[in-house]
Amino acid sequence: MSIFYDVREGEWKPVFLMVALHFLLMVVLRFLKPARDSLFLVETGPDQLPLVYIVLAIVSLPVTYFVSDVLSKYSTRHVISWTLGFLTLNLLLLRWLFYLDNPLIYMFFYIWVGIFGILAISLFWLLANSIFDAAQSKRLFSLLTLSAIVGSIFGSEISSLLVSFTPLTTENLLYICMVLLGLTVVLIYFLPRRDPGDREQNSSESRMGTDREKPSAAKTVFSSRYQIMIAGIIGLTTIATTFTDYQFKVFSFEAYPGTESLTAFMGTFYAGVSLVSLSIQVLFSSGIIKKLGVAGAILTRPVGMMAGGVLMAVEPVLASVVLLNGFDNATRYSIDKTGRELLFLPLSQHIKERTKLFIDLFVDRFSRGIGGGILLLFLFLVDNPINLITYVLLFTILCWIVLGYRARKEYINTFRNSLQRMMVDPDSIELNLDEPAMLKLIKESLTRGTDSQILHTLVLLENSDVTPLARELKKLLSHQNPDIRLKSLKQLQTIKTPDWSDEVYNLLQDDEPEIRVETIYYLCMHSKQDPSAVIQSYMSDDNPQMRSAALGCTCKHKDKENDIQNPEMFEELLKNLPEDPKERVVIKAQLAEALGFLNNRSLANRHLSELVRDENRAVVTKSLQSIARLKLDRLIPTLLQMLETNEYTLEVREVLGSFGDDYLALYKNKFLDPELKITVRRKIPGIFYHRPNEQSLRHLEDMIEVDESELRYHVIKTLNKIHRKNPDLEPDKPRVRSCLRFESQNYFNLLAIKSIQPKSRPNSILLRALSEKMDQTLERMFRLLGLIYNQKDLYSSYLALKSFSKEKRSAAVEFIDNILETDDRKYFFPIVDDIGEKKKMDIGYKLFNIQKLPYDKALHKLMDGGDRWLKTCAVYSVSPVCPTDLQGRVEKLTRTDDPLIRETAMMVHKRNHRRNGNPAT
Repeated sequence: MSIFYDVREGEWKPVFLMVALHFLLMVVLRFLKPARDSLFLVETGPDQLPLVYIVLAIVSLPVTYFVSDVLSKYSTRHVISWTLGFLTLNLLLLRWLFYLDNPLIYMFFYIWVGIFGILAISLFWLLANSIFDAAQSKRLFSLLTLSAIVGSIFGSEISSLLVSFTPLTTENLLYICMVLLGLTVVLIYFLPRRDPGDREQNSSESRMGTDREKPSAAKTVFSSRYQIMIAGIIGLTTIATTFTDYQFKVFSFEAYPGTESLTAFMGTFYAGVSLVSLSIQVLFSSGIIKKLGVAGAILTRPVGMMAGGVLMAVEPVLASVVLLNGFDNATRYSIDKTGRELLFLPLSQHIKERTKLFIDLFVDRFSRGIGGGILLLFLFLVDNPINLITYVLLFTILCWIVLGYRARKEYINTFRNSLQRMMVDPDSIELNLDEPAMLKLIKESLTRGTDSQILHTLVLLENSDVTPLARELKKLLSHQNPDIRLKSLKQLQTIKTPDWSDEVYNLLQDDEPEIRVETIYYLCMHSKQDPSAVIQSYMSDDNPQMRSAALGCTCKHKDKENDIQNPEMFEELLKNLPEDPKERVVIKAQLAEALGFLNNRSLANRHLSELVRDENRAVVTKSLQSIARLKLDRLIPTLLQMLETNEYTLEVREVLGSFGDDYLALYKNKFLDPELKITVRRKIPGIFYHRPNEQSLRHLEDMIEVDESELRYHVIKTLNKIHRKNPDLEPDKPRVRSCLRFESQNYFNLLAIKSIQPKSRPNSILLRALSEKMDQTLERMFRLLGLIYNQKDLYSSYLALKSFSKEKRSAAVEFIDNILETDDRKYFFPIVDDIGEKKKMDIGYKLFNIQKLPYDKALHKLMDGGDRWLKTCAVYSVSPVCPTDLQGRVEKLTRTDDPLIRETAMMVHKRNHRRNGNPAT
C-alpha cells in the first residue's frame, strides 16, 4: 500500500482502522439501500417516492442540527460511537416493525436510511479530521475515499448474491447490518487519540457546524455572484438527480416486482456503479482535469447525463434509465466531486467552510425537496409523467451546463482578482497545478506580475509541487529583487529534475549572503558527488566568501542534534577579512547568520555582541536575527542601548519581544527608570506589541501611569495596536477610564495656563506649545476611548474633528455625544464640543476644582513640571516686565544640566538685561 499511498511510520494503526471503518460503513449503506428501495417500492409503490423526497428534506435538517449541537458538547469519537450504537438498536426495532407489514413502516425505513447516510458519512469525516492533521489529510484522505468505493462495490455485490442464492430475505439483511455496525463501534474504541485536546478540536468543528444557523452564512453566499453560481450548480444537480432517481426506481419496480429480485437487481446495479466510479476516478479524472481544466471537471457529469436523457426521451426503457442513472451515480463521487472542490478553491478558508456547510445542508436538501414537489405535482396532473419528467430533466441539465460554463469563467476571474489583491490565505490553500487554467494563471503571475504579486505567488506555492514551473522559477534567479531570487532558489531546491546547477552556480557571487548559503545547499543536493564532500570542498576554498558561505550552509542545514566540528573557523574568517569593503560586509553577514544555528551559545554571544554593533546594516540585521533565534538574553543591555537611535528600532523591539514573557517585567522596570534616557524609554512599549497577551496588557497598564506625557502616548499607542490586532484582548477598562480622567484634567490644566497668557508678553511660542500639547492630549484621549469603544468609530471621529469641514466636525461631535457612556462623556465631551475656550474652562474648574493661577504662578508651574519643551517655552516667555522671582528663576536655570534649558535661560537673561539698559552678566 505504501507504494501508492504515503503511509508513514506510526500511522499504520489509525489508517488501517479508519480504512476498515469507512469500508464497513459503506458496506452497511450498500446493504441498506437495495433493501430500502426494494421494500419501499414493493410495499408502497413508486408513486410515493416524491413524498418521501420532501419528507427526507424536511427531516434531515433538524436531525443534523441536533447532532451538531451534541458535537459542541462532546468529542467526535463519543458522538459517532453513540450514534452508531443508537442506529444499531434502530435496526433491531425496524426489523421487528416489519412484522406489522404496514406501508408507513417502509416509508419510515426509506427516510431512516437517508438519515443514516447523512449522519454516518458526515461523522466519519469529522472523526477523520480529528485524528489526522492537515498534512496527514492531504496524504491519506484519498486512501479513505478508495476504501469507501471498495466498500460500496463489496456491499452492493454481496447483498445481491445473498438474496439471490441463499434463503436470506431482504428484511434479514438488517441482522448483518447490525453485526457490521457493532464492529464499527469496536473499531472506534481502538482508534488512537490524536492528543488530549480532542475535545477542544471538536468544539472548533462544532462551532463551524453551528455557524450554519446564522443568517450571515446565507448572506455570504447571496452577496457573491460566484458563490451564487456554485449554489445554483449544486441545486440544479440535486434536482436532476432526484428526477433520475425516481425514473430509475419506477422502471426497476416494473421490471422486478418481487422484493428479493428487486433487492438483487439493486445490489448488482450499485456494485456496477461503484466499479465504474472507481474506473473513472483512477483512469479518467486526472486526464480530464489536465486537458479540460475545471470546465471538464464540472461539465462531464451533466454532458453525460444529457446524452442519457436524450436516449431516455427516444427510448424510455429500463436500459436507458440504467445508463442515465448509472452515469449520474458513477460520476457523482469521482470527477464531479473533484470539480466541486475546484470551484471552492479561489475562496478564503473561512468563506469556503461556511459556504460548503450551507450548501451541503440547506441548498442540497432544499433542492431535493423542490424536486420531490415537482414530481408530486406531475403525478397529480398526469397519469404517466415519465416522458414529462424526462423533458424537464433535459431542461434542468441544460441550465446546469450553461451555469457550469459561466462558473468556469467566474472561477478564473475570482482567482485572478484574489491573487492580484493578495487576499488568498497561503495557509488555507494548496494550488492544483494539474489544472491547466490554474497553471497558466500562476505562470502569468510569475512572469508578468509586480514584485509584490510575484512574492505572494511564491508564498502560495510553498506547499505545492512546482515542477511544472521550473523554467519560470529559473528565470526569476536573475530578478533584481533579492527576496524573489531567494524564494525562487528555495523552490528549485525541491525539484530533482531538471537540474539547473549551471544557472544556480552564478548566484555564488550574489550580494545577498543568504542567497549564497542556499546556492551552496542547492549545488550540494544536486551534485553527483557526495554532498559532504562537495561542501567540504567549498569550506577549503581559497576565497573567504566561499568558505563563509559554506560554513553558513553547514550551520543552517546541519543535524539539529549535532554542532559544527570546526568552530575555530569563525575566528579565522573574522580575523582575516579581505581588504575589499564589499567582500568584508558579505562575509560578516554570512557569519552573523550562521551563528544563529549554533548550539555553542558562548561562541555566538562573543561574536554577535561585536557583529551587532557593525556599521553595515546587512551585518546588524543578520546578527539581530541570530540573537532572536538563540534567545541570547545576555545581550539585552546592548539591544536596549541600540534603541537610542532610530535606525534599528523595529528590529530590536521584535528581537526583545521574542525572548518571552518572563522578560516583560524587566522591560517595564527599564521603562519606569528615570535614569534611563527618554529616547530609549519611549521605544520600550513597542516591545510589548510582539507579545500580545494578557500579561503584556497588565504591564502596559502599569506603565500608563508614568508622569511624562510623551511616554504615556507610546504606551497608549501600543495598547491600541495590540487591541486592534487582537480584539479578544481587552485592557482593564477601570484603569483606562482612570487614565482618561487624568488626561482630561491635564487638558484643562493646559487650557487654564493658556487662557491667562497676556498678549503683551513674548509668549507666542508658549501659546503654540500649549496648543500642541492640548492636541496631543486630545489624541491620547481618543486612543484611550478606542480601548473602551470601537476603535474604527473613534478614529473616524478624530479625523472628522481635525478636518476643515464644519459639517464633518459637527457630525463627529454629535456621534461622540451619542456613543459615550455618561461618565466618559462628562470628562471628554466638553473638550470636543464647539463651545469656546472660556466655557470649556468653566467646566474644567467645576470638574477638577482647578485653581485660577496668576501669570507668574502659571509660569512657575510649567518650569516645575516634567515637560521639557513646555519648561523651555516658559523660560523663553519671561520678559523684562515679569516679577523679580521669575527673573531670578531664569538666572538660576542658566546653571542647569539640561543644555536646551540652560542655553534658553542664558539667552533670555541677556535679552532682559539688555532691554532694561543693564549690561549682561
